[in-house]
Amino acid sequence: MLDTSKRSAIFSSPLFVSECREYAHNQGLDVVLEVIDIAGGTTQADSIQTLVHAAKAGSFEIIIIPLLQQLGNTDEEIATLLLTLEGLGVSIVTSTQHSFQGTATATFTDLVETIRSKVAEIEKERLKARRLAGRKHKSN
Repeated sequence: MLDTSKRSAIFSSPLFVSECREYAHNQGLDVVLEVIDIAGGTTQADSIQTLVHAAKAGSFEIIIIPLLQQLGNTDEEIATLLLTLEGLGVSIVTSTQHSFQGTATATFTDLVETIRSKVAEIEKERLKARRLAGRKHKSN
């Protein structure tokens, strides 16, 4: 059960905003901010920056979204934003899945693991490149 004393924000496309409002009402959450994301790309980035800025200001503790995928275009973007919001003490609730998103959920854990895996791949490639550069340097 959600702590209804916490303030919430809605981040949604126009298509799902009424569903997010209904979810907030049914959960007894006080919505203090609505950020409506019209389309992806620059508009989405601006909308997310608005959301993060308000989170940093302590305007809310919960974000209601229709789908976790709305937070970014890639798993890495989503995971980075989730980590940022978690660091600010902000939780994510999905109105369509009706499940709390946080560090204990499989979705969040999977995203974090994806980031770790990508970082490991990058470091492995960098190490390989350094080894090859070292071998070439020794042979000269």
